[in-house]
Amino acid sequence: MNTVESRLTAALAGRYRIERELGAGGMATVYLAHDVKHDRKVAVKVLKPELAAVIGAERFVVEIKTTAALQHPHILPLFDSGEADGFLYYVMPFIDGETLRAKLDRETQLGVEEAVRITIAVADALEQAHRQGVVHRDIKPENILLQDGRPVVADFGIALAVSAAAGGRMTETGLSLGTPHYMSPEQATAEKDITARSDQYSLASVCYEMLSGEPPHMGNSAQQIIMKIITEPAQPVTKLRKAVPSNVDAAVAKALEKLPADRFESTKAFAAALGDPAFRYGADAALDASAASRPKSRWVIAAIATATAVAGLAIGLSLGEPASGARDLGLPITAPMDVGDQSEAFVLARDGSFFVYITRTAGQSSLWLRRTDGQEVRAIPGTEGVVGKPMLSPDGTRIAFTAGNELRVTAVAGGPVKTVAPTALPLSGRWISAREILIDEDDGRRLTWVDPDNGPVRSVEVGYCIQPHLLADGARVLCGGGADQYASLRELDHPAVALPFLRADTTSGVESLLLGSDFHLVDDDYLVYMAGDGTLTGTRILDMAARTVGRSVSLIPGVRRNIYTGAGQFELADEGTLAYVPGANAAIGRLMRVTRAGLVTPLPVPAAAYLRYTISPDGQRLAASVEGVGQQELRVYDLASGQSQAVDRGLLVGGASWSPDGRHLAYWLERDLTDQRLLVRELDSPAAPRTMTLPTGAAGQASSFLSRDSLLLGVGRGSVAALMIDPSSEPPRIDTLPFGSFFVAISPDRRWIAIQDQGVVGIRLMPWPAMNRQWLVDAEGSEPLWRSATELGFQTPQRGMLYQVRINAAAGNPVGPRESILNDPRFIDTAGWSYAFAPNGDLVYLQAPPDYQSYYVRMVPRWTEQMKRLVDEANR
Repeated sequence: MNTVESRLTAALAGRYRIERELGAGGMATVYLAHDVKHDRKVAVKVLKPELAAVIGAERFVVEIKTTAALQHPHILPLFDSGEADGFLYYVMPFIDGETLRAKLDRETQLGVEEAVRITIAVADALEQAHRQGVVHRDIKPENILLQDGRPVVADFGIALAVSAAAGGRMTETGLSLGTPHYMSPEQATAEKDITARSDQYSLASVCYEMLSGEPPHMGNSAQQIIMKIITEPAQPVTKLRKAVPSNVDAAVAKALEKLPADRFESTKAFAAALGDPAFRYGADAALDASAASRPKSRWVIAAIATATAVAGLAIGLSLGEPASGARDLGLPITAPMDVGDQSEAFVLARDGSFFVYITRTAGQSSLWLRRTDGQEVRAIPGTEGVVGKPMLSPDGTRIAFTAGNELRVTAVAGGPVKTVAPTALPLSGRWISAREILIDEDDGRRLTWVDPDNGPVRSVEVGYCIQPHLLADGARVLCGGGADQYASLRELDHPAVALPFLRADTTSGVESLLLGSDFHLVDDDYLVYMAGDGTLTGTRILDMAARTVGRSVSLIPGVRRNIYTGAGQFELADEGTLAYVPGANAAIGRLMRVTRAGLVTPLPVPAAAYLRYTISPDGQRLAASVEGVGQQELRVYDLASGQSQAVDRGLLVGGASWSPDGRHLAYWLERDLTDQRLLVRELDSPAAPRTMTLPTGAAGQASSFLSRDSLLLGVGRGSVAALMIDPSSEPPRIDTLPFGSFFVAISPDRRWIAIQDQGVVGIRLMPWPAMNRQWLVDAEGSEPLWRSATELGFQTPQRGMLYQVRINAAAGNPVGPRESILNDPRFIDTAGWSYAFAPNGDLVYLQAPPDYQSYYVRMVPRWTEQMKRLVDEANR
């Protein structure tokens, strides 16, 4: 231990125990330390002595306090700061990850989608700070940390604090506050007043490097780089990488303008342009014939990509900042919103005065209330174990929620909790009148009306309907979401018939499905919904009887959306206020491998919105259904190289099953509403897949490809039972099994069959093929899957809790006790099986990034008025 480290250890004794030096930069040296009081690892940064001498302890401590109040999912918080034995230090969380610098040094360039995602996340963090008057001043790859792929900005505001504390005497230290490659021109010329647009320039420089492999300006010395920053324009990033989309190139070019006034008005506008396929700048914008006639407004909105591709109907408008008065409401750091569930995580009171949200602490979920007209935040007693969307009564006095397979009701102010109805696999619901709650059950196959005081009133079987909205006539329900991703009406007299909304092109007569999820009807004439990329989108209904709509406009990018259900984390109050949770799609995550010894490593495949996945019998390949915008894709990944190939795509791609020799995949495919089939495809062959002819109404997932002549199909819709299919015969021979089940699995030695019946939780075990006895495996279990011939895995309602039981044929009851095999709250529950086993027994599951929690909700007053105006402008 050197002298400096010894002095520092002594000075901080009793508060922080210094363990080792992690690295050193231009302003500070960073140490890994143990926070004695809070029993946690932290990073302690100590300013260089020559810098500390110029600043002085008192001035530094005063200035750095201005940064301590910053709270954002992508901002590394400041825990502590102070002076000890002449050392000026500040303390931050220790992030066990890598910097963006390290990633770029290793990979040189990032994928376009990943680069844009990181830039948008950092831009959102900068926007939050800029609104509070804090400018970072030193955005660079070294100050962007990656924790499981999630970017976190470090040293936020430290440069500002140092600069202000030094009182303009930085030249005395011999240190520079900016890294030359990422300095803005105004920093390079040492201008006194540095604004938020300087951070925008630096962030654009970082984005440029992620895309092209190098910063905008290179040189042999700091002086050469600075001179180029001041005098030379950056080359278009597309000259260095042709795959970069035009709008991304244009957005980066505008953010790199020499004059701050020529850049975007905010980092938020920069982020919106990165996500806007229609954005153009400079010469490209001049070529757009409609640019001159586009109305000026105050929001950045864009054409929805799917509408442009399908019918060319969406319009891009050049807009600016969101509505004035938009504000962020913070949530307690001890009770953040849990947005990792399948459904909406909060509900807004109809008058907009408060919202109720789900939080999770120590593995236990509960409901909290946050007022929007004050600072009150409190727990609602008796709501422990809540799952799915909470539902507020129209007068805002009572809250309904699901817990323990029951629909329960309690007063928002607190009081007794009443169980009013049993529930089976609910996904969402609405409190539609004083005496009616409408919920979907059985994974969207049944709608149930419940009297909050007296219990169930009636149920209607439907083909598929989640996020239901009952229309004013009481005879039709608006549905939309999940894997189908299109808006439809269900007439309650004929609920099994889906009547889809269509986008009509009046010039060509072409119609296409209105793709999206979580559709809200506004004033009977407008639809607000989630696009597949997480953009809040609006359109106008042209003819309700014909269910035709006009052009769609993208309104707000980066709204949280769950991939599985399509649920968007947004709410609309009756008076027009919008409340939403910013962030990325909730189900985009990394596939993780857990060995039998408990070692966890990521699979060598990119982060994506995986829905279902399974590993080949030889353990060398992964077949996965991946969610895209408006469609799903079946991909096969080579686990040695990470390379992949697209096998098929459609509106819905069901879970695939490998043949025992690894040469064939069986999977369910729905290309559109009328083309739905079970396919068997030979991989590495140009031959078309073979269609298995099934009984009318059968639809499900290929459960097990047991042998060349034995394929098990779990049926998930309709009244058709599970099927055993012989794909080697022509036509395929089909045997009907004596139960209906989406989740059904036969053990590898073909001695046992495990079943989860449709619409309920709980797993049964029977001998195969006799099926003459049965045993309860677990009353709370779901999604049974065999790990080996004697180990049966399953999940439970507690997120991230996976178990197994051992099967002993010699025992009177062959089912052994529960054994835990995973406890990870970042586990993502997906459509179909939400986990898989490798041939050697390793567990594979999808892990969400750490920001599955949100610490704030954004409120936009009078939003629906502006939405309608913008949609009307687009449809003139």
